[in-house]
Amino acid sequence: MKPLLVAALGAAASLGAAGLLGAARLRTWGTRGDEATGKLAGQGLVPGAGAQLTHAVDIGAPAAHVWPWVAQLGQDKGGFYSYAWLENLSGAGIVNAETIEPAWQHPQAGDLLRLHPAVGLEILRVDPGELLVAGRAVHAGLGFQWTFLVRPRGESGSRLLVRERYVVPLAPARLVAHVLTLGSALMSRRMLLGIRDRAERARFCPAAPSS
Repeated sequence: MKPLLVAALGAAASLGAAGLLGAARLRTWGTRGDEATGKLAGQGLVPGAGAQLTHAVDIGAPAAHVWPWVAQLGQDKGGFYSYAWLENLSGAGIVNAETIEPAWQHPQAGDLLRLHPAVGLEILRVDPGELLVAGRAVHAGLGFQWTFLVRPRGESGSRLLVRERYVVPLAPARLVAHVLTLGSALMSRRMLLGIRDRAERARFCPAAPSS
């Protein structure tokens, strides 16, 4: 029985290691170099330690075609370009936009970025064409921050990064937050691909979308 026990423990350890590696990759999908760990502009607007995920995607369209989709994020605007059917199980009423709406193109600090009719984040910083940071400081040191960064890539491409930071003061609760980020990572990945697909289709328009 001893060899069988050793083999079982070895298999369990291998599966555990593979699971941890898979989870780490899911939380850092698409990132390169220090993108997953480096600081992003505005990160200190909701300070504190916690769990985070960072995703990135290359987009075959200039930043001018990418930013408008970021600018109109929100439950009451362009949606989140992710799995709306799943988001709407909570009654969110999200409809993912397929066009750029000029009325949604001017987010400003202090505005509300709605996640649900009853829940929203405060927009903390906007650098038009490049950066949008939203967040929420909750009681007892808890908080959340969502950062979107559009970077030019070459002459006609761009790179979009998104980071979610879950500010959790206590280490045991922080472990739970790390686990919860896995579900969010699936939605985040779909959102980036949704933005990428829409922005790349805009390459064939005669002019960049309105900003």
